[in-house]
Amino acid sequence: LEGTEGFAIREKNGNLYLFGAKPCGNCFAVYELLERATDIIWPSLAKGVDRIFTPTKDLESKDVSCRMIPAVAERSWSINNGYYYNDPRTEHYALRQKSDSAKGSSARWKAFGFTGDDWGGHNIYQYLPWDKLGKTHPEYFCMVDGVRMPGSYSATGTCYTSPDAVKELAKNFIRDRIEGGMPAATVGLGIEDANQECCCPECLKPIPLPDGTLLRKEDNKELFCSALYYRWFNNVAREVAKVHPEVTLNTFAYMFTTTPPPFPVEKNVVANFCSIARDTRHPLDAPCNKKAMAQLLGWEKQCGRFSLYEYWGCGAHYPRPVEYIVQKDLRIALQHGVFRTGSEWIHKNGAEYVSAMSFWVANRLMWNPQADIEKLRDEFFAKAFRGAAKEMRTFYDTVRDSWFKLPYKSTWSEDPVVEITALLKDKPAAERAFG
Repeated sequence: LEGTEGFAIREKNGNLYLFGAKPCGNCFAVYELLERATDIIWPSLAKGVDRIFTPTKDLESKDVSCRMIPAVAERSWSINNGYYYNDPRTEHYALRQKSDSAKGSSARWKAFGFTGDDWGGHNIYQYLPWDKLGKTHPEYFCMVDGVRMPGSYSATGTCYTSPDAVKELAKNFIRDRIEGGMPAATVGLGIEDANQECCCPECLKPIPLPDGTLLRKEDNKELFCSALYYRWFNNVAREVAKVHPEVTLNTFAYMFTTTPPPFPVEKNVVANFCSIARDTRHPLDAPCNKKAMAQLLGWEKQCGRFSLYEYWGCGAHYPRPVEYIVQKDLRIALQHGVFRTGSEWIHKNGAEYVSAMSFWVANRLMWNPQADIEKLRDEFFAKAFRGAAKEMRTFYDTVRDSWFKLPYKSTWSEDPVVEITALLKDKPAAERAFG
């Protein structure tokens, strides 16, 4: 178990032993014991249905011996659930699903032995503040249509060819984030939530590649923008390494930085690959996701060990059967250097009910992507819905079959009204579901 978040349960000479190499492993062992020895389930985050069980005076320690190590070493969720975002209930719920705590600032990562690594981004602007530097050093900032701009939804936070901007940002990042922020072995730095690179004259110049060729923006804009960014990021990483060689920088491979660059990233850099444009109705290796799969393979080549950032739970206001895609994606990702997953998942405005089962199953797949999804679903229906298990299985299976028939792309912004309309148009299916 050493170095993992795994656990073991053993019976010996009438005694019961629970092992974890980390505190979270001990937690997971307790939850696993309760699940094996009783009919308890923690099906959702919603108050009133966050735990379901039959009261019992004794635990039956039958068939409780096990040893489990998660297939995905680090499993984290960006849980969006309104005021629970930083609430202890969110932390407890994530732990009971045997995953990392949600990313709220009150989450006690280190208390449970989680890495506490910072996988954030959209923060370049924090370390090159426009209000302090915009007038004195406008050349530090992104140029769009001839105008220097602060980091925002319209522009990223810096010019990518200003050497002084690299040194200023690295200095501020080291001071404010590495030395002045929450301690972490991995710290995040990345573009704002914008798909706009710097277009100053220097940033528009052809980029010399290691093989001696010149990469021009007009020849391949996507690859050019990626090379522009990661050349800059490598420069920042070198500056950081001079002072803190023990720190790893991670960056969102997102928007115009999604495509891997035509050269390796520095050894102290890891990418958080975000395939925002992929179709979530199909796995990464499906023909419709050819581009996303090629990008994943590219990151395996240029980074070797990287994280997968996903949107599996963004359409959770409709009971999307995304667990089937999660399973296939995990099998692919684990073959190609992914050691960590982080995904957004909505748990509010009804989503905490209708997608509870998919979230529960997805968390178990993180430990074993080879698990039988139908058996997991049966377990959830039996424990969560009890006497209504058969009917609810019919409902969710009907929804599943309808959702996979939808011809359009499934994205982070999928509309539940459109999805239910598609189900209603199939009258036999609608009658079955509502029955």
